[in-house]
Amino acid sequence: MSVARTFLLPILFLVWVLVSIHGEVTDLRSAYEAFAGGALVGGAIGWVLWLRAGRATYYPETRMIERPGSPITLVLLVLAFVSKFALMAMLAQDHGLAADAAFSAAFGGVSGWIDGMFWGGTLSQVWHLRHLALRASLARR
Repeated sequence: MSVARTFLLPILFLVWVLVSIHGEVTDLRSAYEAFAGGALVGGAIGWVLWLRAGRATYYPETRMIERPGSPITLVLLVLAFVSKFALMAMLAQDHGLAADAAFSAAFGGVSGWIDGMFWGGTLSQVWHLRHLALRASLARR
């Protein structure tokens, strides 16, 4: 896949999370602060998870990368949808939670944690390849 395509899933989840936060809770400050903290923690976890999953390979002639197969992505997708379902079910049972600062923080934090894991994994793979891509680019000149 292309390097740009590797960012598709993290970007989609980032947009989904930000739209969800903005549309579901009223204490946006608590939600966004917790989102930022969760994203940092999730990013670190994702980085480590993908380090253990193996390294991507860069093919300079096509400028494509091949990421190793791993169940991590599937597990994170399931975790994302289960957590979103649980949070939305809580909101459906008690609409007052939308204005609660603690719930807003939990909503943002959990969402940031999961999205951060996607970003951490992607950045881990791309960071590893950066010197290979740079070396191939300089060799073509």
